[in-house]
Amino acid sequence: MLRRFLVALLLAPLSGCYLSHERARDAGPGDSGLDGGFDGGFDGGFDGGFDGGLDGGLDGGFDGGTDGGPEECDGGFGPGHVSDVPVDLLFVVDDSSSMADEQLTLTSNFPRMVTALGSGDLDGDGVEDFPPVRSLHVAVTTTNLGVGFSRRTCEDPDGDDGVFRTRPGYARGCDRTYPPFLSYSPGGGEPIDEFAADFRCIGRVGTNGCWIEQPLEAALKALTPSTSEARFIFGSPVGHGDGLNDGFLREGSILAILIITDEDDCSYHDPNLWRYDPVRYPGDYRCEDYEAEALHPIERYVDGFRALKDDPDRLVVAAITGVPPDLVGDPEAIDYDRILADERMEKLANPLIPGSLQATCSIPRVGAAEPAVRIVRAVREFGHAGVVQSICSESYDGALLAITSRLGRAIRRIECRE
Repeated sequence: MLRRFLVALLLAPLSGCYLSHERARDAGPGDSGLDGGFDGGFDGGFDGGFDGGLDGGLDGGFDGGTDGGPEECDGGFGPGHVSDVPVDLLFVVDDSSSMADEQLTLTSNFPRMVTALGSGDLDGDGVEDFPPVRSLHVAVTTTNLGVGFSRRTCEDPDGDDGVFRTRPGYARGCDRTYPPFLSYSPGGGEPIDEFAADFRCIGRVGTNGCWIEQPLEAALKALTPSTSEARFIFGSPVGHGDGLNDGFLREGSILAILIITDEDDCSYHDPNLWRYDPVRYPGDYRCEDYEAEALHPIERYVDGFRALKDDPDRLVVAAITGVPPDLVGDPEAIDYDRILADERMEKLANPLIPGSLQATCSIPRVGAAEPAVRIVRAVREFGHAGVVQSICSESYDGALLAITSRLGRAIRRIECRE
């Protein structure tokens, strides 16, 4: 059982659900990133903890000993070579009440990620670190799969059901509907501002979603074809990969799954876990207390994501989530065992807010995040194809470019073979 003990109230940190961030709903600060040229555009280079950690991974030939890759490889390409390996990016975004600022930060920093993918230049020094990407697909779904019936903050029994978003969470400056996924060809003539504006509209998914986050299950349901043996307890019993979300995932592409949430995964298989007045599952900490009994094992997602790509070089799994920033400062040298052993990652009841956990990290006047233990454990299984970054940051430049670095590595490895 989750340990429930009181600590001095003045010392107790905030919970990830504590701040509702209502100010972003009014589209005041929410529009500054776009109307102001995405916080100044790209002229300032790639700031934030990126400069010290990523160049070596690419420039050094990826030194792939631990994941089976070649120690050195230039892929046979020179400057100006554009990769024919398409990239499919799925963002799984938490839409609960504490996520307005985080969604704004994500969508404001997204253009720099696209610029890096389209130029192959990670740090803005004018030198290609990997072959630029010719074709991108970008889709968004949420962590909201509902709880099978209507309850407070989970009014829709099935949530978004893993279906890609086609409507904006904040309407100002957005169209009424969008295609299930966005397509973009860097260097193809379409202004990046227009593409980024579309992502801003679907990426800001709103803050009215279910507070029981299931990012791993949502990603699996979004991408898994109906022919798979995987089954789901609410909404569609089969995945949407060859149905409502068909066409997003391409043959031969690199698939990147990016989870953005300030709480841990609670993907569960017992439909009674969140029923009112349950006999089997009493208490407010059911995701923590009954993980072994009611939640899906991590292996479901490790095996399920790997099944989507026969080639392990064509899969990247990443999360911007509840981990202390100092433990992931160098994205090329993440020690998952150290993260999981850190006392700040222990799940302890927050005496200030019943039903919430003490935070693992926080940003003053913005918000906090709870320990994302299951998510970290899942990403760890993907080795060098995975990356975890902290959501407790005022900018996600470094986090998104760390993920881009993994994609660059995958592109170069594939180019080496082909």
